[in-house]
Amino acid sequence: MAEESIWARRGKLIKNARETKGLFQKDIAKFLDVKPNTVSSYESGVRKMDFDTIRDLCKLLDININIF
Repeated sequence: MAEESIWARRGKLIKNARETKGLFQKDIAKFLDVKPNTVSSYESGVRKMDFDTIRDLCKLLDININIF
């Protein structure tokens, strides 16, 4: 079995933090000014995020960027 990619691990972290805060993908999408399917792609690890997106998500979801 292939090792889980870093993007898939980051996606799970985002999803868990989002759900803990009671937010929906559409809430994150509005915050980032992207479509909800983009957020879904981030959470599944299919789509990579640039640094600005990572920073903004960490700030919104109270994730320490150093563990991200």
